[in-house]
Amino acid sequence: APAPAPAPAPAPTPVPTPDPTQLPPSLPRPPAPAPWPRPPSAPAPAPPPVVPPAGGGGYVLDWEAKGKSFFDGFNFDTFDGNHGASHYMASYEEAKAAGVAYASESYAILQAGTKSEYRFKRKTAKISTAKAWKHFFAAMKFTHVPYGCGVWPAFFTLGTGAQWPMAGEMDILEYVNDAGSMTSFHTGKQCQLNPAEVNRYRPMPDANMRSNAGSLYNCHTEYCDTCTSLGCAPN
Repeated sequence: APAPAPAPAPAPTPVPTPDPTQLPPSLPRPPAPAPWPRPPSAPAPAPPPVVPPAGGGGYVLDWEAKGKSFFDGFNFDTFDGNHGASHYMASYEEAKAAGVAYASESYAILQAGTKSEYRFKRKTAKISTAKAWKHFFAAMKFTHVPYGCGVWPAFFTLGTGAQWPMAGEMDILEYVNDAGSMTSFHTGKQCQLNPAEVNRYRPMPDANMRSNAGSLYNCHTEYCDTCTSLGCAPN
């Protein structure tokens, strides 16, 4: 005959969770939960120290833009490669007269202005440094960056000596319409970033992966109606 089945074990008695608002004053209350988003459980590892150039000289200041002469070292570009609503002023004098560029002792302003004589366009300015560098460290301080539909503030580098994007473009700060800030890299030839190096210190997903038909960290750029090469955008 089969052996009788063992009796089921009794269910554990649930332990009630104490209500911190009902604890006696003599007992310590649990800390309040951290606000969302909560900080990571462990800090990201620190990046390796910067190794100075050979010779031990380190960095030296080669060029700066500040004060009332802020725009003296810049060219005012008029070409609109994005075919947008920008009517770019051709000089600082023209931009200042249009109210889209101004420099004082403590700050400089670039902004959109009034309606242009061209339909659907507004007066504004786009500047580029008159000087170029091969290796450099650059820093830019912003106190305000416009955000919202219809604006496209950006701080980026462009290679010289070839038509875009053959010489490369690195977007350091870029707010397109009402999207968040994005960094991206554009090349005219095939250039695939190493995912292990990109994500070495923290996750940096490629914001352009879907637009690039699933190709991850592919920086090759070609714009057309059917193209799927928009450059890489690790963010």
